[in-house]
Amino acid sequence: MRSRAGQQGALGLLILVSLGLFSGMVLWLTGAQFGKRTYSFTVEFSNANGAKVGSSVLYRGVGVGRITAIRTSSNGVEVNIEIAQSNLVMGRDSTIETNQSGLLGDTSVAITPAANLSSESLNLDPLAGNCNGQVIICNGSRIVGDVGLSVNQLLRGTQKVSTLYTSPEFFENINTLAKNASEAAAGV
Repeated sequence: MRSRAGQQGALGLLILVSLGLFSGMVLWLTGAQFGKRTYSFTVEFSNANGAKVGSSVLYRGVGVGRITAIRTSSNGVEVNIEIAQSNLVMGRDSTIETNQSGLLGDTSVAITPAANLSSESLNLDPLAGNCNGQVIICNGSRIVGDVGLSVNQLLRGTQKVSTLYTSPEFFENINTLAKNASEAAAGV
């Protein structure tokens, strides 16, 4: 049988190991990264298009960050974006859109550059205090984004097309067009 001091020491060690494992799991689940420098900026959208905190951010189709916060206002939605690579320089004229993919509607933010950056622009630092926000996206920048592709827009468009094709006026216009084309062909 163990001594009381040995049992208490084992219990204390078990508690410390449990706390360490719990802390490690929390850090892993929140995506905490040590030693990596990141930068963030805010994008203003008219509609978040289903984006959520934790949704991925793609640059040229490659995952480079995530959404860290979403705030709604009367005139739109502000989305905080964190870029995991502090050396990734993105042009200020880039198009930033929220896009849904697949039938389940997984939403991501896509950043697409309008043009390639000059060699001078590539040497700029998004984290620098004197970052040129007119040329590149800097830490703390505010940018206006666009609502991109969404399943809801696709469904609304399909409904409009089906309404158009089932309209009696559409068939009347097609018949008139066919009649006029027939008369024009006969006249030639």
